Amino acid sequence: MCSRVPCVLLLTGLLAACGPDSPTAPAAATLSLSSATCQSIEGMDLAQFTSPTTAIGTLSGDLTGTFDAVIDAIVPGDDGSLHLTAHRIITNALGTINTSDGGVLSPEAVPLYRANGQYDFVSGTGAYVNVSGGIRIHGDVNLATGEVTLRYDGKICR
Repeated sequence: MCSRVPCVLLLTGLLAACGPDSPTAPAAATLSLSSATCQSIEGMDLAQFTSPTTAIGTLSGDLTGTFDAVIDAIVPGDDGSLHLTAHRIITNALGTINTSDGGVLSPEAVPLYRANGQYDFVSGTGAYVNVSGGIRIHGDVNLATGEVTLRYDGKICR
């Protein structure tokens, strides 16, 4: 245990070493009162596979645009389901939205699958530079024709 004077000197030295010009200085604390405005959204997601792991498509409804999607991983389930992780870039006149996606394709009558999942909005450009939120998706995927027909609903915050 240190006496009062050496402890004060030790703390003073540590504070000087961690001053604003020091590379070990802690980041300044900030209080953010987010001014994000969130809006409920819903609509359709229509896509076409262009390869076993890529698709192009369009969103209509409250969030519109075109997108390019890439499946990052496919893990088969014991029940014949396919568990997917993916990402996409949605583009419209206001900017772009980058997503991180996850979902499950459950077999109905192979090659027809029922899709359920989500797209999380992770970053964006233009009007979507501070985007957050995401959408839930559900619908049908035909692995023989590559057609994807989904409904979406969720929230977008900017």
